[in-house]
Amino acid sequence: MTYSQTSCGRLLITLAITIMAIPFASALEQPEYSVVASTDDVEIRLYKPHLVARSRVTGQFERAGNVGFRVLANFIFGGNQEQQEIAMTAPVSQTPAGDNDYFITFMMPKKFTRQSLPTPDDTQIEVIEMPQHTVAAIRYRGGWSENRYLDHESRLLGFLEDNEIWQQNGEPVWARYNPPIVPSFFRKNEILVPVIRRH
Repeated sequence: MTYSQTSCGRLLITLAITIMAIPFASALEQPEYSVVASTDDVEIRLYKPHLVARSRVTGQFERAGNVGFRVLANFIFGGNQEQQEIAMTAPVSQTPAGDNDYFITFMMPKKFTRQSLPTPDDTQIEVIEMPQHTVAAIRYRGGWSENRYLDHESRLLGFLEDNEIWQQNGEPVWARYNPPIVPSFFRKNEILVPVIRRH
């Protein structure tokens, strides 16, 4: 087998893995919501209550997500007092939590309650119940750079500044739906901003 044939074979394997990974997020359990209103770019969503596990991480925007992900992944892969594996969900969320701090969050599968969820070994992880809440959401595909995030965040916040019905009521949440193996131009991302009615 020639070098070019070997390279071609590796490329085909990589391509096949990538294609299989693209629908990965859609097969995972995600928070349930209904769409209250929508425009071409923005949806107003009402999310049902759900349980989350989160870790507070100090670091730069792009690094914080990776660090927090590892902490939470260890928890769901058996790093808990019951040594029980917990199914992965989507998205992985990142929210500002102070100067250079972020909350990295996994939704917990809906079969769990606060009482039945395994107890994390890592004291950095806290489990909280998210109440029903409303958000403005904007979706985009592409890489995970901070500049790309800020561009779409600015568009969403601009929409809310001009909106006569909804106003911002909390910190923006960055939601990532795909694993790193998916090429950046295929990745599904969202920014969610908590909102309330102006009147």
